[in-house]
Amino acid sequence: MKNLLFALVFFVVACNCTKTDNAVTTSNNITDNALPKDSNIVRDNVPACIIALIKKLKSEPVTNPASKIYQYNFSGKMVYYVPPVCCDNFSDLYNDSCKLIAHPDGGFTGRGDRKLPTFHDDKKEEKLIWEDLRK
Repeated sequence: MKNLLFALVFFVVACNCTKTDNAVTTSNNITDNALPKDSNIVRDNVPACIIALIKKLKSEPVTNPASKIYQYNFSGKMVYYVPPVCCDNFSDLYNDSCKLIAHPDGGFTGRGDRKLPTFHDDKKEEKLIWEDLRK
């Protein structure tokens, strides 16, 4: 029991994990001139709240591996997937209104929160929306 408690405390301290909000900001689509001036952002029909998420990630320390956001068609709807970047952290999956809908993978088991167990099998049309190119 002491070993389990020690492992849990070590994990929390080592990962410096933080909880994310269920929604990022508004869901209005925006035009090119409102996007950050990054050459690595795909500029077609990216919701404003995803741009706000990119700005938030860019304001945080650089991660290894680099932070990324992917767009997929899942069950006929556009979703935005943020892979985990550390330890046993969850990935995040947002709908096109930037509501957090699931954690498809990551966590202690690597299977996420199990709300969408078929996400990785059923996702289509992968598009890398953004990758943090900072070093």
